[in-house]
Amino acid sequence: MPRSILSSNNCRISKATNPTHYALAQMLICEDTLAEKATGMTWNVSGDLRGKRRKVRIELTEYRPDNLLKFFVKSSGIEAFATMESMALTRKQSRIKVTTVLKPKTISARLILQSAKLAKNRMNRKFNHRFWTYANYIENNYNKSR
Repeated sequence: MPRSILSSNNCRISKATNPTHYALAQMLICEDTLAEKATGMTWNVSGDLRGKRRKVRIELTEYRPDNLLKFFVKSSGIEAFATMESMALTRKQSRIKVTTVLKPKTISARLILQSAKLAKNRMNRKFNHRFWTYANYIENNYNKSR
């Protein structure tokens, strides 16, 4: 997985180290210029996905340390709102709830989302597996740092 991009203020090429994230194999990340983590942080990400160069702008719209991240994501044809909430279950376990709302802005984006609705169960399984893999990656790095 690419390293965290919340701390430095420049553009760089990021290469994924986890082979399950082939879509993120190489991307250019232009990072935010805010001095600290806060609402209003933005990232401009561009990379190749399914044979085309894609550009995405990500903005952190709400930030509460330890339990909430809300993002607004805009690309040429789709806008998305993503929320990540964490809640402590025990001292050693947390639950993360991820919610995403996609809004098409073009006819072609509408067709892509309509096709995605037909494959919703398969996409949910893939998303859950990739998120689980990423959560394990975070947990392992945290355990190594202690």
